Amino acid sequence: MTRLQASHHNTAVILGIFLMLVRLLSVSLLAVSSGCQIVSERSESVIRPSPRASNLPVSRADRSEGLATTPALLASWNQEYVPNDANPTGIETQIIQLPPVTDGESDHWIPNEGWRVRQSIISDHGNFYSRESLGLLAAGFGVGAAMANTSIDEKLHDKFQTNVRNARSDEWSRAAKELGNGRYTLPLFAAAWATGKIFDGYPVTDAAGEWGERSIRGILIGTPPLLVSQSATGASRPGEASSGSLWKPFQDNNGVSGHGFMGAIPFITAAKMTDNPLLKLALYGGSTLAPLSRVNDGAHYPSQAMLGWVLAYVAADAVDRTQSGSDTRTLLPILVDDSVGVGIEFRR
Repeated sequence: MTRLQASHHNTAVILGIFLMLVRLLSVSLLAVSSGCQIVSERSESVIRPSPRASNLPVSRADRSEGLATTPALLASWNQEYVPNDANPTGIETQIIQLPPVTDGESDHWIPNEGWRVRQSIISDHGNFYSRESLGLLAAGFGVGAAMANTSIDEKLHDKFQTNVRNARSDEWSRAAKELGNGRYTLPLFAAAWATGKIFDGYPVTDAAGEWGERSIRGILIGTPPLLVSQSATGASRPGEASSGSLWKPFQDNNGVSGHGFMGAIPFITAAKMTDNPLLKLALYGGSTLAPLSRVNDGAHYPSQAMLGWVLAYVAADAVDRTQSGSDTRTLLPILVDDSVGVGIEFRR
């Protein structure tokens, strides 16, 4: 044996003895401090990750069982540590396989994908009705009220019909209108979301899945206020004699463009997901196609199309704030012994 090999051998032996002494010392200190018999236990955790989740990313099942009392435990540690080529420290590592978790044993599940989606939707609503979002809605509806209840709406409508609308605009308008048709877009969003889950781990499918999920969540939180505001404003479509563009609460239900809202959501959502300024600008431009198509077709006044876009923007922004973690409220699981509960975390 060379001097270098002897040095390595001696170092490994000393390290093995030192670690064994540390383990024995820790057991002794525990026995003295607790004043009771030592019981060791082995435990098992089954972790199921939820990829890309920003909140509560894993599901977990736990259980444990006792191993031995102090004499047996110490006896199991009283082993001879012999260094060799495969194990230069001489320390044995024992891996004990536990039986699988069976029915009737305690399973504690940290919220999984379903919980994450529910929590995200709750956070979306909190963001939508936050002070910041309500301020944006108040500003948008303030401008809409000024347009609808003066001659501005009628004049803009007449100008568009006279100077802008033509055969070519009608052609693109027919296609742009379908961007706000939920019969086509909702299945598309759902398919994109499912694709992201099925083909997880690929940049393109991950982005498509997030876009689909975000779009659906934006529609979920934006649709109730859309329906309420359509009736609460009470405005009519161009050419209808009931109200025209004037706001007469609950006299009609066309004060906000539903197609404008639905057609803007996917574009604004995509714009929120990119950091490329040119692409962001193009996507925001695309978000105006469906609202403009309603003005071109004479189906809505400009204020009504604009308000549909404003609702879409606030809804997509609320979802984006949830996704980026800027929401100050988070639902968290609480696991105490055999009890399961829910807590709310507030961050400043």
